[in-house]
Amino acid sequence: MINQGYVKEQKKMKYLTFGFLIMFVLMISQVFGSVQYDPDSNTIYLIDGNNTLQSMYEEINNPSVLDYDSSTNTYTLTAYMCGMQGYDADLEMTNATLVFNNTALDTYNIKTYSDLVIDSMLIKSVSQTYPWRIWGFARWTSYSAIITNSQFENGHIFISPNGWQTPSSPIVIRNNIFCDYIANGGYSSLNDPSQGALALKQDAAVDAIICNNTFYNIHLSTYHYHGILILNGYTGCLVDSLFITDCSTTTYGMTYCYGTAGFDSPPRFSNFLIEDVEGYGLTGKEYGNVIYNDGTIRNITGNAIHFYHSSGYGNTWFWVWNVVIDSANYGITNNGADSITADIYNCWINNISQGFHILNNAGYVNFFATNCRVTNYNQYAGVTGHGQLLVYELVDVFVKDLNDNPIENTTITIIPEQSHSNPYYCINRKVQPIDQTATLLNGHTPLPHENDSLTVVLLRRKITSSVDSSYTYTIKATYGSISDSVVGIAPNTLWYRTNPDSYPGVPEKGTITITLPVEIADTTALDRILVYPNPYRADMGWPETIFFDNLPGKVTIKIYTITGELIQEIEHEAEIDGGKEEWNISDIASGIYIYSVKSQSGKKVGKVCIIK
Repeated sequence: MINQGYVKEQKKMKYLTFGFLIMFVLMISQVFGSVQYDPDSNTIYLIDGNNTLQSMYEEINNPSVLDYDSSTNTYTLTAYMCGMQGYDADLEMTNATLVFNNTALDTYNIKTYSDLVIDSMLIKSVSQTYPWRIWGFARWTSYSAIITNSQFENGHIFISPNGWQTPSSPIVIRNNIFCDYIANGGYSSLNDPSQGALALKQDAAVDAIICNNTFYNIHLSTYHYHGILILNGYTGCLVDSLFITDCSTTTYGMTYCYGTAGFDSPPRFSNFLIEDVEGYGLTGKEYGNVIYNDGTIRNITGNAIHFYHSSGYGNTWFWVWNVVIDSANYGITNNGADSITADIYNCWINNISQGFHILNNAGYVNFFATNCRVTNYNQYAGVTGHGQLLVYELVDVFVKDLNDNPIENTTITIIPEQSHSNPYYCINRKVQPIDQTATLLNGHTPLPHENDSLTVVLLRRKITSSVDSSYTYTIKATYGSISDSVVGIAPNTLWYRTNPDSYPGVPEKGTITITLPVEIADTTALDRILVYPNPYRADMGWPETIFFDNLPGKVTIKIYTITGELIQEIEHEAEIDGGKEEWNISDIASGIYIYSVKSQSGKKVGKVCIIK
């Protein structure tokens, strides 16, 4: 008699074994990848797992499709490569040369539907006539891309999902060279200038990191929307250490940003060099909200920085900080649609047809230019329509007493001497109206890096289509019930500061000194002296140092034992208050010590305890 329980158990084990086998095969395929070649379409389809050039070469085993030369570590791809919708099949290409041997101009050489990794690769085509194209693609499925340490010749990389969709992790494009690419085809052609040399579209650029990339000998023509580097949907994106040279475009520019970007997390282009190029430099369209900082644009045939903005998108902000422009058509300009606000700070524009060009037919355009220098120009600025250029200079107000001691917490009030309704006659470094601030410990109003909300920036010149006005001011200092004013303050070009985060120190550079008829004893400053750590405890692992902080400009520090023996003397001398000195106690025994800090008009005495 057959044991039914035994039979059921054997069947169960058989099914379990078969299931484990399937799981094992799937695991192996996910680790080593899986592809399928279709000769009819001459396409390698990525089916599963993590596919490398070597794994595909071994699996296909057909040199006419994918060949490998081990002596040069070079793969030659004669077929096309494509992911499949709904299949998690990654592509990883590393540490080799890949040559595209395709001659069709109407498809992509590689199109992925999942994650793409390219590292330490040289990718090129067999002929300059047939540039290649890689598309990192997704159709409502997850995707990501990491492209590093590679050189790309005669082709472009296009990362874009089907529909607005952020990648599963921010895209990283770092330490690459894009070069030797000429695109002049139509929209449906592989040789498509609208995709540039590198394009991240449809939110692929959200929080992306694009750092230390070089573009040279890239030339795009005969299409309306294109740029060497294109970003579309780029909130939080960082483009750092960007170098573009010997390139040309016929529309837009070397970089082209369009779409949306959040005001609180705009993309940032930092540490860039764009030189010896034909076309425009940095361009943005529609919502914009872009920061350009710490860069140089030189020897460019078009406009250096061009704010594109389409009607109906509301107000857009642009920030241009610490940028040098040398030899261009217009320095900074816009295309004339809708409302734009631009904060232009600490920029030098030289050898230019027109320093600033403002065009506006709808809405309002406001360029706030602070601490900027324009030299060797045909025209300083041109303004048409509802636009205005507001030229500002940083001001440093220094308040002291009759003994030349700085006075802290003096209220500074800015009063324009012209009657006008512009609320932006005085602003801070957040481009906000301000008419009062206060002096710091050193008697000066804050520098931009000390407190950008309380920095004083005076309107020097306002330029519109019909007005070119200059302004003068009264600056009032109030300390308690005592006040004094200086009148007729007229900011001028000599106020330009090479380093806006340092005190210029001379009146023609924007320092306004006000002496109040009071005597502020040094004891005020002495009361602010800090001695720490006190008590000092060796068991806390602290360095064997006692700090004397917030010192007045010139003092003598003396340290005594409890019996009155002088054991240390420190001379401190600085131009401003707030300095620091150190007392090395490595050879000092535990105990109570007396310190004395003496200035010209006072002395502070205290105790410090040392526990070892």
